[in-house]
Amino acid sequence: MSAMPQDALLNLLYPMWQVVIGACVLVVLLVSVHRLLGRGPSRMSHALVVTGGAAVAVAVLGILLASR
Repeated sequence: MSAMPQDALLNLLYPMWQVVIGACVLVVLLVSVHRLLGRGPSRMSHALVVTGGAAVAVAVLGILLASR
C-alpha cells in the first residue's frame, strides 16, 4: 500500500516531464535550423534529403515492427 502515493505523484508529474522534454527538443531544433540556414542552400538541400530518408526509414521500421 505504500507504493500507491508514489505512483500517484509520478502520474501527476508525467505530463510535466513531457513538456520539459518537448521544450528541450524544440530548443535543439531551433539551434540546428539556425546553423543550417547559415550554411547556405546547398547544405540545406542535402540536409533535407538526409532528413527525408531518415523519416522514411523510421516509418518503415515502425510498420515492420508493428506487424510482428
